[in-house]
Amino acid sequence: MEQSRRQLVRVFSESGSFPLWVRGGYLGEEGARDKLGISDELISALEQWGLEDSFVIEPEGHREAGLELTARLQRELGDEYEVVYRRD
Repeated sequence: MEQSRRQLVRVFSESGSFPLWVRGGYLGEEGARDKLGISDELISALEQWGLEDSFVIEPEGHREAGLELTARLQRELGDEYEVVYRRD
């Protein structure tokens, strides 16, 4: 069976940081823009969502918003990437 060559991107909220991670570690806003080509609008939405987690352990609706952002990111990046949501 041929292994998938899609690049993994994790949407992972962690204490107010920008919530994108790739194999090899954290991917900040600059990396999201420069390496992945994510739109400024989505970067802003991801940044805001990540900041919400710094004030309350699990803000109401946070998981659902994270899943929606994960879907948006998958649509922007296309089939070359596998975008997954991870809470813990």
